[in-house]
Amino acid sequence: MARRSSQDWQVLVTEQAMSGLSAAAFCRSKNLNAKYFSLRKTQLSKQTSAAFIPIQLSAPTSPDTIRIDWQDTSVVLPVSLSPGWVADFVKQLSL
Repeated sequence: MARRSSQDWQVLVTEQAMSGLSAAAFCRSKNLNAKYFSLRKTQLSKQTSAAFIPIQLSAPTSPDTIRIDWQDTSVVLPVSLSPGWVADFVKQLSL
């Protein structure tokens, strides 16, 4: 009997899930003990689920202003300005 690592068992469990076969049919096709396969599958699912921790996501925030630093000057503009106006403003700064 071959000794399999946890990684080997994880590969087998993934193969079984992707095969569409029942665990029993998969075990027959791979000459595996179905009870031991089930045990290892349960053990791996407990290890995998323990690796994740719940987190709280907050809504992303958007800035209300745009800051433009040019040479020794800093200008803060509202984001509600049209992009064309901001482009013209930046062009005027470069003159």
